[in-house]
Amino acid sequence: MSLQRDLFSGEPGVNPRELRRREHPGTSHEAAEHMVHTGKLGKMMAEALRLLRAYPGRTAAEIEHAAGVSDGRVRKRLNDLKKKGLASVSGARKCAVTKRNAQVWFPGENGDE
Repeated sequence: MSLQRDLFSGEPGVNPRELRRREHPGTSHEAAEHMVHTGKLGKMMAEALRLLRAYPGRTAAEIEHAAGVSDGRVRKRLNDLKKKGLASVSGARKCAVTKRNAQVWFPGENGDE
């Protein structure tokens, strides 16, 4: 079993309810359940962590831009990684992609792996 499988596969510590809001439609609730139970969430989190390690000290939009990702899949998983202690935020600055103030992300807690 790989390290990523140990960290993310099956996501026993992730409650699908944390992936969506109560006011979202039933289809969002079903999608959250599906992501957890099929392992898709784990794969997406592993990919987001890989990209965060490759591009530390950048905003979510800058990470996605550098990786050629445009569907938000990294941005959407950074807070999940933060909850697991695998990512951290160290301040904010103007994002080179969005031109707005944005959080700066690092792998590990407090910017340490």
